[in-house]
Amino acid sequence: MPSFNAFAILNSKNSNLKTSAHPIAMPDFEGRDKSARIFCTRIREDLAEEANFNGHYSFITFGCGTSCVMSYITETRTGKVFEPPFGAESTPELAIEFKLDSNLIQVVHMGDTSEECEVRAWSFDAKSFKLEGKDSFAREGSCNYEQKLISK
Repeated sequence: MPSFNAFAILNSKNSNLKTSAHPIAMPDFEGRDKSARIFCTRIREDLAEEANFNGHYSFITFGCGTSCVMSYITETRTGKVFEPPFGAESTPELAIEFKLDSNLIQVVHMGDTSEECEVRAWSFDAKSFKLEGKDSFAREGSCNYEQKLISK
């Protein structure tokens, strides 16, 4: 499985993370980001925090019921909302890990059967998500993300 370091976000001048102070832009829930409007309050609340993913993105996760986790990524400079290809009822027992200095997302969730867990690594290039690696393991009670962490 790929590591966060393999997908590090670097500034070409000094090899440090690109961090620049800028006002946080809010999504356009009446237009471009209309598909995420049902969760606009939650997205706005979490977007008020600093960027936490891929240099200047806000990765937002929240519960949506038993074994349900929703997630959105918002570009903090433009407010554009992206919906990852995982989350909600389609990926029960979902655990997500991401880092400010990487564009890699690691997820663990229950597989197609209740007897296995799936591990996925996705990259995000500011336009789309790409599956970078996948694996599975036998489910023993639950899909314990801490025990099956892909990479630190």
